[in-house]
Amino acid sequence: MDLIILIITSFLTGALVKFTDSGHKLKIPYLTSISGLVYGIGIGFVVTHFTNLSSLWIGMVAGVLFAGKIDKRDHFLGLLTFILTTLLLGIPKVNYIVILVIATLSILEEWINDNFVGKIKNKFLNLFVEFRPLMEFVFIIYSIVLQDYMIIVSLLFFDIGYVLIAEKLKKKNKKMEK
Repeated sequence: MDLIILIITSFLTGALVKFTDSGHKLKIPYLTSISGLVYGIGIGFVVTHFTNLSSLWIGMVAGVLFAGKIDKRDHFLGLLTFILTTLLLGIPKVNYIVILVIATLSILEEWINDNFVGKIKNKFLNLFVEFRPLMEFVFIIYSIVLQDYMIIVSLLFFDIGYVLIAEKLKKKNKKMEK
């Protein structure tokens, strides 16, 4: 049952993070605020109920925060809701080294994305960099080392939700431009 809850929560959180990030183009501001609040609850839930993932998810949040990607009101609502949910549900024990490593790699991944995507002439290499494979590799290795498949499952389903919403919004925005 825990696996099903993790899959659903990770998927919905990924989808809501992307919707919060790009949904403002649909000109429904209150909806992106609600999605920010809900994804904050989702991250807080994962961090407090799946303590084997706490350091990883906190590291990713810290990384995007320090990379300057939490830059809109709705993402700040998500961050605030994440913090409040974690405080209400109970702060888990964490590994500060893992948080630091994941945060650093998250910052690096954002920097690579900002500075190289669209500038690489080789289409395959550009697509590879745009996919942001760094976290996937790290999570796969960490999952294997700890023999904990839930680590990669959480990132995989977060990414699936994120990518599906990104594609849906891209199509919706193209229709709106016509």
